[in-house]
Amino acid sequence: MINSPSFDARRTAILEENPGDIFPASRSKVDLVAFDPNKIVYTVETGNPGLFVMSDIYQPKFQQIYLDGQRVKKVFKTNHTIQSIVVPSGLHSIEIRYDKKIFDLSALISNIAFMLVYLVLGYLLYTTFRSSQKIEKQLLAI
Repeated sequence: MINSPSFDARRTAILEENPGDIFPASRSKVDLVAFDPNKIVYTVETGNPGLFVMSDIYQPKFQQIYLDGQRVKKVFKTNHTIQSIVVPSGLHSIEIRYDKKIFDLSALISNIAFMLVYLVLGYLLYTTFRSSQKIEKQLLAI
């Protein structure tokens, strides 16, 4: 299928499972409404049910997707790494919320590692400086 000359990666999504009844891509309109570190909001208008493919990496444990305020129960792994959801026809709001707790934990771990590196560097500099002072004292004593 992928090696076929008629394959168009811009208009074809490869899913690991069947999404049910959706129609080929129609004229759709997507607007990015909000974009911040903890959430992304889109409005989508489509003439028939279809697949909304997001460029976000498929990470179901770290994000939740909402369609018109209701949490989407089924997010499809698409093109091996990204994700998509089925969107019914009409005008809809799609919101992707990221789990802030995991980012806070990552920041804490990074800060601890950063401090440990500086403590080790400080200790190495201190011991090097102290040993060089001892050598100078011994040379001056001679």
